[in-house]
Amino acid sequence: MEEGKGKEFIFTWVIENFSFFNQRHREVIESPNFIAVNMKKSKWIVRLFPGGWISENYLAVYLQCENDPFSRKVN
Repeated sequence: MEEGKGKEFIFTWVIENFSFFNQRHREVIESPNFIAVNMKKSKWIVRLFPGGWISENYLAVYLQCENDPFSRKVN
């Protein structure tokens, strides 16, 4: 089996008082870092743009690998 293929984990991030955030275009809210032990102990972060990134009419969510941002594939 390919390294990391078919492995999964759950990360729960609770954002208190989310409705009070000023939702300006391209402003980011970042999650705490978390470690995916079953993916070579890679370190991850969720980046949330409540006012959108490309378009102001949509919430944007990005999952970024902090150790090696260009070599991971996730679904």
